[in-house]
Amino acid sequence: MQNEYGFVSLKTVTTILVLMLAVYIGFKIIPPWIDYFSFQDEVKQVLKYSKVQSLTEKEIKQSILRKARELHIPITERDIHLKRHGDQLKLTMDYEVRVFLPLGLERAFPFSIEVQS
Repeated sequence: MQNEYGFVSLKTVTTILVLMLAVYIGFKIIPPWIDYFSFQDEVKQVLKYSKVQSLTEKEIKQSILRKARELHIPITERDIHLKRHGDQLKLTMDYEVRVFLPLGLERAFPFSIEVQS
């Protein structure tokens, strides 16, 4: 707010800067979480339809890798662990997304997906 002389107070400027920084950091941190939940849903769908289509383990992994590339998820075929127990499939994978923040700071977000079908 302006005082009687037309100057903006230091408190107001500080508040605006803190809010801008919070919004910026939010824009950097939220997308990996959105991608994680979207990818987890895609993996569930792949496993669900793999039973119907009788896909091999390699075909399942390739389908998951295609989805990962679409969402820019940093995984490789070695990161996907698929186990069969009769007609049940269990898929687990871990990956990490690094987010670069202002002032040279970096934050790593570990994600883990475990799906059974």
